[in-house]
Amino acid sequence: MSDKPTIVQKASYMYANNQKSTVIRAAVQLLPGVGGALDMLMSGEAAKYQQERFDKQLESLNQRLNRIENITEHPLTDELYDLFIRIFETTVKTRSNQKRQYFSEMLAGVITKEKTWDEAEQYIRLISDLDDIHINILNLASSATSTGRAIGNTESWISISTTKARGAGMKSPIVLQSKLNDCSVESLTLACSELASRGLLNDVGVIASSTTYGSYDPFNYYAITKLGRAFVASILGIE
Repeated sequence: MSDKPTIVQKASYMYANNQKSTVIRAAVQLLPGVGGALDMLMSGEAAKYQQERFDKQLESLNQRLNRIENITEHPLTDELYDLFIRIFETTVKTRSNQKRQYFSEMLAGVITKEKTWDEAEQYIRLISDLDDIHINILNLASSATSTGRAIGNTESWISISTTKARGAGMKSPIVLQSKLNDCSVESLTLACSELASRGLLNDVGVIASSTTYGSYDPFNYYAITKLGRAFVASILGIE
C-alpha cells in the first residue's frame, strides 16, 4: 500500500493545522448537536474510520477463506483486481458488518468457482446498493411458509403490518413490523418498494387484485421472487 497521503488525510491535516482554519473550526464547533463530532471527523477521525473498516473487511475475508479446504494461491487477474477494488471502495463507506460478510462470501464463491466473475460483480454491486433493512426483509421473505394459495407464481408472503390472511383459506403472512420492530412502517414500506423495483420482491397486493383472491391492496403484501431467493442463497453461502 502506498504511503502517499490520501485526499481525506490531506484535507484533515489542513483543517487541523492551518492557522487560517481557526475561525472555521470555531464555527464548526458551534453547530448545535453535531459540532464536536464534526470537528473530530474533519480533523483526522475520517481516515481512522476508513482504516478500521478496511481492517474489518480484511479480517472477514481471512476468516471466510480459511474455511475453504485445500485452497490454492489465486493469481492476480483483472477480474480479481476489479473485485477487490469494488469491495474495498464500498467497505470503507459502510458501517454494516453484515455487508462485509456478504462481500467475503462473494469472493470465496469465485475462488472456489461456485460463482462466475460476472455473477459475483453483479451481486457485490447489489449488496453495495442495499442496506441491512433490505437484506433482513429478504431473509424473512425467503423463510415465509406457504400461504396455501399461489398468486403471481408464489405462495410465500410477508406483509408490512397486516396480520390477517390475504384471502379465505390462506395462511397468515410473516409481519415485518413485528419481526423488525425497530423499523417504522414507513421505512419498511419504502424498503419493500425498492426491493420490488429491483425484481427481488413481488407486490402481491397488486397482483391479487387481478384475481379472485383479494381486492387491490398495494404496498402491503409482498413475496420473494426467484431472483430474490437466489440472491439470498448466494450471499448466505447456501447451495
